[in-house]
Amino acid sequence: MDLPTAVRGASIGFSVLVVGGLLTPIAVRTWDVLGLVWLPGVAVLAFAWAAGKACAGRDSIVQGMLAASGAYMFVLPLVALGTGGLDASQVSLTAIVAVIIGGGSVPMRRYARARRSSWSCR
Repeated sequence: MDLPTAVRGASIGFSVLVVGGLLTPIAVRTWDVLGLVWLPGVAVLAFAWAAGKACAGRDSIVQGMLAASGAYMFVLPLVALGTGGLDASQVSLTAIVAVIIGGGSVPMRRYARARRSSWSCR
């Protein structure tokens, strides 16, 4: 397993989560319904992007899971500071989603690339 690549993917996911979180007020003011799906959508995008950047070699699914969950763990201190605390059930469920998205997005990316005649993860 290539740990630096997984950390690099987690860093990308963290950046997406932070920028998406900072853009939340604009999304809510633009369209009320967008406010309901904005943060979950940003989280899914961040987890998939983190996993996509971390995929390399035969342990790419594990690296994708580590990158996605790492991105979420990196952003948790900011969430705690912004909200005044953490809800254990929300943290647990979001961590589970991160692992699922991180592990599942790598095979989907490989499948999409294979359809374009390339098995490479990058």
